[in-house]
Amino acid sequence: MNTADAQSQHTDWNTISLPGKRLELIDPMQIEVLRFNENGYVSATIGTKEVVAAPLFFWMVRNGILLVSGDKDFSLIFSELSEPRVDAHPASDSGQTLSVTAKNGKQIRYKLSRQG
Repeated sequence: MNTADAQSQHTDWNTISLPGKRLELIDPMQIEVLRFNENGYVSATIGTKEVVAAPLFFWMVRNGILLVSGDKDFSLIFSELSEPRVDAHPASDSGQTLSVTAKNGKQIRYKLSRQG
């Protein structure tokens, strides 16, 4: 068992209930903020500290994997995230930390909060 598993609680995307939630990437260089709507849309802000874009994506959960796509057919996949784990520390007013596994196996951390 690694340290990350000892400090995180495994969950799933349905339990997290993404509509009305916001995921903000925890990264010193990259910017990625995803705001999930009930109708399957994701309002995003992505880029770097110098350049950002604000595309509209689509989202769905398929076989336990969160898919974020540039089209409704999900043929232009932007992100595939699986194995969500919520930080075991109590949530603060600013939200919880969510660790996920990307398709390439990389571990990514987001701040999970309600849209405000």
